[in-house]
Amino acid sequence: MVLVHASAHRVFVIDMSWPQNAFIGLFVIAAPIVAGGLVWTSCRRAGAFLLAASMFAALVFGLSHHFLVPGTDNIASVPAAGWGARFRLSAFLLAIVEAWGSAVGWWGIRCFARAPS
Repeated sequence: MVLVHASAHRVFVIDMSWPQNAFIGLFVIAAPIVAGGLVWTSCRRAGAFLLAASMFAALVFGLSHHFLVPGTDNIASVPAAGWGARFRLSAFLLAIVEAWGSAVGWWGIRCFARAPS
């Protein structure tokens, strides 16, 4: 899904600034992978927290850029057909996955707090 969305960015020449790219690389891609590894160690609560925090940050970033802030990264600025449909669909799906990931992370924080290590 991230790859489809990134491809649509390239098709529409929606360039991200280096801070935006750094944010995406860290919070959308790297942090959830690290979190997934941590939940299988004795640091599973930290992994759950990292997942919750990174997915919530990604959700806020995505919602603001894709739906709220006017600009080239907003779904309203791309055509409805072709790659525009892929861009829009992937933006919606990313928001759903990010919300779900955040909820799972917060659930994990609570669950791992009660469970013995």
